[in-house]
Formats: sequence, C-alpha cells, structure tokens
Amino acid sequence: MAAIFSLEIGRAPHPAQDVLVESLVTALMLHLLRGYAGTPWRDEYPLKSVPPAALRRAIAYIEDQPSARVSLGDLAAAAGLSRFHFSRLFRKYIGMTPALYVERSRIDRAKAMIRVGQLPLADIAYAVGFADQSHFARRFRHHEGCTPSDYMREHAWHRHPRRKI
Repeated sequence: MAAIFSLEIGRAPHPAQDVLVESLVTALMLHLLRGYAGTPWRDEYPLKSVPPAALRRAIAYIEDQPSARVSLGDLAAAAGLSRFHFSRLFRKYIGMTPALYVERSRIDRAKAMIRVGQLPLADIAYAVGFADQSHFARRFRHHEGCTPSDYMREHAWHRHPRRKI
C-alpha cells in the first residue's frame, strides 16, 4: 500500500487521484486498527445496537408513500442510520433486502387494489409506483406466478360468480 501511495503522490494530478489516495488512507487506517487496537475485532454489530424502532420508521416511510420512488438513502435517513448499516440490519431483521421489501409491498398493495376492482391495471401500476404496466406485469408475475390480469380474473370470479343457465 505504501508503494502505491508513494507512486500516486509523485504522479501528475488526475480526477481519480483524490479517491485513490483517500481509499489507501482508509485501508491503512483499518489495517492499523485491526492489527494494533488491542481489542478483538467483531465482524457483526450486536443486534441490540440498533433499536427495532429505526426499522419500523423505515417501513412506515415505505407504507406512507406507496407510489414514490424510494431510495436506500431515503430509507436509511428515515431510520437514522448509514446506508450500509441500515441495509445489513434490514436484511437481518426482515429477511430480505430493502429493495425487495419495497417491491413486495407494492405488489401486495396492487393485489388489494385488484381485488377491489375499481381501477384498470394500468392505473393500479402507476398508483403503486411502477413506471409502466409492462414492468408491473413482469414483476407481478415474478412474485405471484401469474399476470395481474390472471389474478384479476381469478378474484373477479369470487366477487361475481357466473350464473348457471
């Protein structure tokens, strides 16, 4: 690391040079902390270090804004954590990544709207935050194993059974 650092300092300035030097400094600091801190390094944060309330705030943020574009940074900010720490804890507590949870939440909300049957599928796709109906249909099929229109037909049958003639 020292050789790379020395070589980089002697080179002409470059836009990526600052990032490389910062990364080398960070790597060197971590090496020194791990090797000479005197306390054993633990890879995992204890689960008690972050209250579940932080994750509940992030989940409430998702539920309160069903059609909004939600980023990992937004969720981490709602939880009051860094993006990396939030992502790890979310997966540990919830059992899926934040992105998958957001998508799953949107699909569940869409299923409820389809069962009500008051909106066309394109409007439901936009209402739950999908960019277009085809993307919605692909992701719906991925999660549910059928298309939204198949799901609608199946659940419309339960609402309005056919008459026997």
